[in-house]
Amino acid sequence: MFCGTRYHHHPSIDFVPKFYRCEAKYIRLPYYLRLSFDELKFLFGHGGVIYLDIYGCILKDEKNEDVAFEKIMEYLPNIEKMRLPNVKMTEKTPHALTSMKFNSKFDGIGIRLICGEAFDAEEFIKFLNANKNAKYPFFYCGLTFCKEFNADFVQKLMEHYSTTGKYCTFKVHVDGWRDDSEEESGDESETDSNDSD
Repeated sequence: MFCGTRYHHHPSIDFVPKFYRCEAKYIRLPYYLRLSFDELKFLFGHGGVIYLDIYGCILKDEKNEDVAFEKIMEYLPNIEKMRLPNVKMTEKTPHALTSMKFNSKFDGIGIRLICGEAFDAEEFIKFLNANKNAKYPFFYCGLTFCKEFNADFVQKLMEHYSTTGKYCTFKVHVDGWRDDSEEESGDESETDSNDSD
C-alpha cells in the first residue's frame, strides 16, 4: 500500500473507514500525515507487514501523546524494514522488546524524534543484535532523539554505541530532521514494486 501526496501539508487518512480490512505487507505513508494509533493498528494489525515507512508522519495515541515503541512492535512480528516517526522510549522499552518473538530478521530501522526517558542501552543493543538479519552484509539502525531528551544519556549513546562500520551501522542523532540521503543509504533493496501491495 502506498499513499502519496505532493501538495498537501497536513493530509489526513480519512480513506481508512472505507476499507473493510487491510492486509498490506508493504506500507508507506506520506510526510505530514496525521495518524492515530488506532488508524495505524487498522493498517498493520493483521501482523503481516514486512516493510513499514511512516517516517514523516505525526503519530499520536488517543491521549494525543507519542506511542511507545514496544506497543508498535507488538503488531510487527514479521517486520524486516521500518522507518518510524515520533515514538516514546521508557526504561521498560528494551526489556519489553527483548521478550518479544519475531518471525523475521530486521534489515534496517530508522526512528526519528524519540522522546521519553533514559533506557537500558545494553538491553536495546541486545534486542537489535538478536533480531538483525545476518544474511545480508548491511544493517542500519538510526535513532534521532528530540533535543528535550536526557542529553547526558544521548551523549553516552553516541560515545559508546554509535558505529559507522561498513556492514553494521548504528547511528545516534539529536534534534529533528536530517538529510534523508544518509538514511536512505540502507534502502538499496527497496523497489517500486513494493508499493503495489
